[in-house]
Amino acid sequence: MNKNDRLALLLDMTNPDDQKSCRMDMESELDLDTNQVVTGTAYSDEVGEDCDTDEILLNIERSGNQRWDEEVDAEVTITRIPPFTLADGRDAPNTDNSTSASEESDSIPRLTSDEPEPITPGIWFTDAAELTPGEMVTADIVPGETQFFKIPAEYGQKVNGRIRVVEEANDFDRRGGFRQTIFLNAYNEARAGIDLSDSYVRVAENEELPFEYNERILFDHRFGSGETYRTGDYWQDGDQYLTVRYEDPEQGDIDASSQLPPVTYIMTVNTTGQVVPGPEFASFPGEGSTSATSAPAEDTESPEDTDARAVADRQDSGTSPVVWIIVGLIILAALGAVGYVLTRARRN
Repeated sequence: MNKNDRLALLLDMTNPDDQKSCRMDMESELDLDTNQVVTGTAYSDEVGEDCDTDEILLNIERSGNQRWDEEVDAEVTITRIPPFTLADGRDAPNTDNSTSASEESDSIPRLTSDEPEPITPGIWFTDAAELTPGEMVTADIVPGETQFFKIPAEYGQKVNGRIRVVEEANDFDRRGGFRQTIFLNAYNEARAGIDLSDSYVRVAENEELPFEYNERILFDHRFGSGETYRTGDYWQDGDQYLTVRYEDPEQGDIDASSQLPPVTYIMTVNTTGQVVPGPEFASFPGEGSTSATSAPAEDTESPEDTDARAVADRQDSGTSPVVWIIVGLIILAALGAVGYVLTRARRN
């Protein structure tokens, strides 16, 4: 697929007074062809200093030719980061990469012979099924479906796990190809995409995939080190999201009457590493929740149910103006919703 044929999200943050950009950096994922979820994440400069304004305008631009004639639903989450003090007393991020979490064994958990616990996956971030670290679960998935899970993690930890294909309705009849694939993607609470060591497994009997975060979760990762401005999005603790998607390019056209062959998989997810203290944030004066969202699709929960929230809500001391703004924007494409509807129709 040509890059220009993909769907991308371009975000900018501007000063409404002079229209100058206040955007510190921005990322846009191009994984619609494998996950049906596209994320775009933008980070502002420090408000009042590098961005001399009392408010910021968020500009969202859709790029690429994919589904150019169709409307797509989007969810926007906003996270405000107030002034912070790091665990060692620093009031600025580490830029020489001298701070790291304590090293521990990061062995990826094995799938045992025990009976896995059946689980009902979520269909979006807002109803993601919560996983217990180390627990083995099982679920069915059909072509075109994307399933959502979450697991809590703290600073200093990594997320890792293993997934195995154990059953397929057509008894793994390849119909002339070996192209059916299960894809995994990870995100933090700000909806920023997180790189996994491995991200897909072929649909074949007892094929399995070990996966893990490439880095530990440390707030310093938000600001990068050395010549690298940022070292991925391993900077936010709290719920970490994992999506599982089944793609079958040989499936052909489907509609509401289609009977899609389910695949059964088992999975275990864990957190490893020694927990380290995180930053202490000052509070914003006289305000509660500052998140703003719009529902991504009819099948999802209402905006009030979204778990997007301000980092400042976790804190309870100090006063200060806004310092950083992080915006995560996600698009759920139609195929994800179709997969969900057909899955439920098949199971009913």
